[in-house]
Amino acid sequence: MESDTFLPNLIVVIVLVLLLVLAACAVYPILKNGPCGPSSLLKVDILAFTTFADLYFESGIEVVETTFKTTDGVWCWVRAHRVAIAPANKWSGLTGTASRGFMVNTASTINECLQSFQYRVWQRNGDFCVNFPVLIVAQEWRQWANEVLQHHQTPDVETKAEINQRLSWIRSACDLSISGVAGLRETQCWDDNEDLSLYTVLQDHVGKDLQLVSDRWDYLMLQVTFGDQLKNAFELVKRIIRSMLRLLETVLCRCSIRVASRVNNGEEPKDRSALDGPLYQMAKTLAECLLDPSMKTAPSAADLDATVNPMTQGRFDLPFKIKEAESADAQSLLETAGEKVMRDSLLEMGAGAFGLSQSCFEKLVEKVVFFFRTVDAVTDACFMVRFLARFSQLGGQMFLNQNLDREHAIQSMVFALETVAEAEDQANRICDIARTGWDALRRQKQSSNWCSTGPFDNFRIALQAKGDMHKIVEEVISILHELQGRANQALGPETKHLSTSMDSELAGYQNLWGRLKKRRGAVLKNQDLSSLMTKNPIMTKERL
Repeated sequence: MESDTFLPNLIVVIVLVLLLVLAACAVYPILKNGPCGPSSLLKVDILAFTTFADLYFESGIEVVETTFKTTDGVWCWVRAHRVAIAPANKWSGLTGTASRGFMVNTASTINECLQSFQYRVWQRNGDFCVNFPVLIVAQEWRQWANEVLQHHQTPDVETKAEINQRLSWIRSACDLSISGVAGLRETQCWDDNEDLSLYTVLQDHVGKDLQLVSDRWDYLMLQVTFGDQLKNAFELVKRIIRSMLRLLETVLCRCSIRVASRVNNGEEPKDRSALDGPLYQMAKTLAECLLDPSMKTAPSAADLDATVNPMTQGRFDLPFKIKEAESADAQSLLETAGEKVMRDSLLEMGAGAFGLSQSCFEKLVEKVVFFFRTVDAVTDACFMVRFLARFSQLGGQMFLNQNLDREHAIQSMVFALETVAEAEDQANRICDIARTGWDALRRQKQSSNWCSTGPFDNFRIALQAKGDMHKIVEEVISILHELQGRANQALGPETKHLSTSMDSELAGYQNLWGRLKKRRGAVLKNQDLSSLMTKNPIMTKERL
């Protein structure tokens, strides 16, 4: 009886074994080479790691030993896969700018440009791209720009040597005659197309920015001999304005993620948000008369006209301090027709898109539109500090005490202090309200370009801009408080002979003061500048 069942059972077992073998044969190539399982670096990527390591070694740039090394793993006992030991997991991090340093703007531009490239690579390739050689190289360059370059205080010989070292690396990475460099074109995103090309980013953007600095090095070293705290304050206030524009660009933007600032870079956005139109026009005006690094050092007739920001025409007497506007009897903070049109267009986006109630969203929109006034006021303060800095550079450290009334100089600094402090306060108010809606959307797992469940969104960029403002405002306040103390203690030394270039600067300053007094009369003394300059008249060539 048992023999009768043994043979059928044996046949069943054999059949099952054969089926298992057939299934294993079918599944094995799928597991070995199919779409299942973890991704792996390609052979060309492994070669690229070796080439990049050699380039760093030959250029004399020190990096962590594991930066360009990989490790092997085995998945399901059949597939070997390779990944980077030190992947660029922190590529989406937003790093704040330094409050001091003569290379801050260059470092910030390099960081934005490389992070934009990393974002495009991530969009196409997903999370595994953190293992790509190009993403790790871009992250190393960003780390150098953020942790080293932007913190240099003076253009010394060592800093120039470091920049030339980096330029040498870029030239080597683009030189096809060097062993291994030609093979880089095969690795992912080294030069795939115009948008996904680290080669293009390094050569056409990073390299050009560093080369410009290197070419101007002698001028920068000469400039240090004339630099003083007022000049530092002027540069810092300009950076505050850039941070304010950056905040306005992103705080209510649901269009594409603005990894790199289009407004501050002078690029008119193709996909416009409701704020982009007026914001772009304001940024363009400011770039022409203030933010352009090639701005003339001595005012011409055209320069004098530019000291009045056209964005404030017709709004001279409106308060820029939000507490003053809130204490007024008006039902709204906004008074002009242009402001109300901007408010209505922003309200059309809907409170739900930002996770806010209708009343909270209306408050947020009003404060955002009101913030444009504060940008205007900070621009006025920036012009004031610019002229005071020029006086100091041309006429000596004590010129302000010789030719301007001490109270006038102090009052100008107080105005600058009040405007930058007000700007920071309003930025905090705006971000506090918006953060409430952002948190609500995150809890509901809703994702958009304004509030994303991914590594990046526009509101996080706005928070970074606010954080940069906070650090810079603290530095400006510290400098201006120290300058106030100097002005109070000044005894007025011997009068020095000044060149005619000082007369040109003084004429520009008189023009600015007259216009500023009309615009900000509520916070400035009702006093003619001519009466402030009678104690120590300027010694021109004609009078000599």
